Amino acid sequence: MSVVVLVTGGCDPAPVSVSSSTPAEIPAATVAESIPQPKAIDATVDAPLDQPTNAWGELISVVPSEFPDDDAIRVLAWNIESEGANADTIADQIMALPRYDIYGFSEVRPQDFATIRDRLGNDYACRYSKSGYNDRLAYAIRKDRFQIVNQYELKEFESHTLNPGNYRSPYITEVKDIKTGRELTLVLNHLARGKAEIRQAQAAGLSAWAASLGDTPLIAIGDYNFDYVFATDKGNDAFDVFLKNDVVKWVRPTPMVDSNWFDGNGDGVDDYPGSLLDFVFVGGEAKTWKSECRVLVREGDFPDDKITSDHRPVEFTILPQAN
Repeated sequence: MSVVVLVTGGCDPAPVSVSSSTPAEIPAATVAESIPQPKAIDATVDAPLDQPTNAWGELISVVPSEFPDDDAIRVLAWNIESEGANADTIADQIMALPRYDIYGFSEVRPQDFATIRDRLGNDYACRYSKSGYNDRLAYAIRKDRFQIVNQYELKEFESHTLNPGNYRSPYITEVKDIKTGRELTLVLNHLARGKAEIRQAQAAGLSAWAASLGDTPLIAIGDYNFDYVFATDKGNDAFDVFLKNDVVKWVRPTPMVDSNWFDGNGDGVDDYPGSLLDFVFVGGEAKTWKSECRVLVREGDFPDDKITSDHRPVEFTILPQAN
């Protein structure tokens, strides 16, 4: 039996990188409705008295997941904002977090990934995609947990075009779990940001691909640019396309907190509070597995600046059932 992990990321590529985090297609009225009151980003979640929060009332969560089983698979997906952040700063922040079995990075400059690779050290097999210009995709996979069997990029699936030419092709890595003997397929993808019709086509292709897996366990993680707004409980059209026919199920992060920062007018206020670009979905048998998802909130991570990423890391932990 195989497991599939899909990690996706942010913006449209170009010879000169443009930040992926601008959720330009959220209607202004919808954004206005989603602006939170202080200490109320998610009114349904109250912070425990002993749990620190930041200035917006978001729970600061950087401790490891509470999964006692050693067979659990721990994944971190993060859009590190290519030319909008400093590689050494990002590497420092990665090393300040717990260690994960699989890292999936989007918006990666090849020259910057060398810094991350060196900091992670020889415990990880690190590889980045060929497509994507300076907004590439990159893996870091723990060598003592997974054996890489095959790796390739997928431009098309059946009648669907997943990369019309100037985007990132899904970056697929087939691995074997050394601990359990279970086969896993990792798919790292970076959906279009600026062109809704291309993102919708990509979502349709990914949904068709997921459906073709049948009962194969599927884990889909990353920055989809689906513009989900807390106040309306809705995403954009690509979000609906991907969830059509219940091929996959969304694993909502707990608690629900903002996953990206954008301040277009420079007033120091997030223009799109209470929204998500980063998601975890499961499909096939993985729908029945124990799992959890968290947007990692670190003190001082937002507002975004010239050396930090405009996205927060997303942590996903899942415990596969025995074959």
